[in-house]
Amino acid sequence: GRLGVQVEGLSDQLATYFGVKDGGVLVAGVTADSPAAKAGVKAGDVITRVNGEPVKDPRDLVQALGEVKDDGVVSLDLVRDKKATSLT
Repeated sequence: GRLGVQVEGLSDQLATYFGVKDGGVLVAGVTADSPAAKAGVKAGDVITRVNGEPVKDPRDLVQALGEVKDDGVVSLDLVRDKKATSLT
């Protein structure tokens, strides 16, 4: 699956700064006209879950996207401005 985001792992300091308690990946960039951009993902968001599965590092994100069903629907739990939200 292709989401259209560039991500990086979160250090403990960055996790604290972004208000994330249980890990995640920081969205460093979003490709224009990608599925992520159309869903409203923005640089600075922290993706914490994909389809209910926890995301602790970029490898987890890639693995979760590889398991997306044929319908291509992806549910993202993320933290933006220290507030949890969900996008599809």
